[in-house]
Amino acid sequence: MKPPLACAEEPPRRVRFAVFLAGRFWTNERKNTMKPTLSLNRRSFLFGSAAAVTLAGCATSKTGARALKPGEKFRVAMIGYGIQMRTTLAPQFMWWNDAPNMEIVAVCDCDKVRANAGAKRVNEEYKKNTCKAVYDFREILNDPTIDAVCIATPDHWHAYMSVEAMKHGKDVYCEKPLTFTIDEAKKVIAAQKKYGRVFQTGSMQRSWRDFRTACMVVRNGFIGDVMYVDANYGVGGQKLGGPSHPVRFFDVPENAATEGAPNPDCDWNMWLGPAAWRPYSDQLAPRGVNEFYPMFWRFDDDLGSGYNGDWGAHHLDIAQWGLDLDKSGPVKIICSEEPHSTNLFHGG
Repeated sequence: MKPPLACAEEPPRRVRFAVFLAGRFWTNERKNTMKPTLSLNRRSFLFGSAAAVTLAGCATSKTGARALKPGEKFRVAMIGYGIQMRTTLAPQFMWWNDAPNMEIVAVCDCDKVRANAGAKRVNEEYKKNTCKAVYDFREILNDPTIDAVCIATPDHWHAYMSVEAMKHGKDVYCEKPLTFTIDEAKKVIAAQKKYGRVFQTGSMQRSWRDFRTACMVVRNGFIGDVMYVDANYGVGGQKLGGPSHPVRFFDVPENAATEGAPNPDCDWNMWLGPAAWRPYSDQLAPRGVNEFYPMFWRFDDDLGSGYNGDWGAHHLDIAQWGLDLDKSGPVKIICSEEPHSTNLFHGG
């Protein structure tokens, strides 16, 4: 048997690939909750020439990667202390026994309650007081003693933080989806090549044995010619230990952007970042540390990419991987008449 995913000699395949998504693909019929030109112009500014060293008028200095001394630990900062960072990413970094020379030295969040909670938990785990709470990610970028960052913010921040971190000599692990747009993804790739940093996007299913085995079986021809793939994922926001609360793509209440008094612990302008400004919403940015996955920002077309970017980033990726199409993409995308469904076709 060939080694896992070694498929250079697999027989030619006729592939017709269709994927049904529980979450509507972006179309002109989508529901907009704000003027799109505001978001576009601000996002264009962030990735234009004026954004080379600034964000909202605040400069960051370019630094190179530091050389580690013998026995010195690799220092990592966590940016965005929501439930994904708190329950999945930070614990993995802290408990990674194969990397005893790595440590978390900072937890950053524009919500002070979250940042403080994250730093406190890390210090309790390490049984020492070496992890600091940071409220502005630019402090992380300008710290020459930090070697890498782990980014788990809402989607609209991924590209800018990733590019700036690599520009400042830091390696990057960034949660999926890689970026908010395809153009932003190209800029992240260009930055990685330019600055020579290590970059990984969070696709945990590629590390799971079951998914690797399934892809190995398919790519080595054990099931014959692949004619059709149906990748399906559900809707809703699964609360930990509680019921599912379904929401639909862009189905955000009209008052979601204005409900809730201002949060004194949250730098709202920093939270919005490259997105268009709107009043604080505790539905978009729940206060403090919580036990559920906030869903409203993910289904807002200026902040998130819906289930295509959430679970689609997992299941569509595995379909691509199993078909050995990592360096390819759909040749046709059809928005189905069926609600919350999209068909993607590879080949003919």
